[in-house]
Amino acid sequence: MITSILQYSTIDIKFLELNLRQLSKFSDEIIIPICDHLFEGEPENEELLQQSIEIISKFDKCKAFLFEYQGKQSNPAYYHTMSRLLGTMEAKND
Repeated sequence: MITSILQYSTIDIKFLELNLRQLSKFSDEIIIPICDHLFEGEPENEELLQQSIEIISKFDKCKAFLFEYQGKQSNPAYYHTMSRLLGTMEAKND
């Protein structure tokens, strides 16, 4: 059983459906952690978030969840790594 973790922000919305179609070909589970802010601190676009959730809901294998922005961190990779960690914690498979 394979779990894929898709790190996502609404900047990538035009690629979301294509990525999910491709991941669905080999993944038993797709986890999509989404921060409520972009990683540099700007709040996510609520309208695009809603559109993203609608796209994600078309795929049975997908589980998306929002996680809270905790303020600017000194290391720009903090939220990238946090997203991977939270996705891994939600995974049921390898």
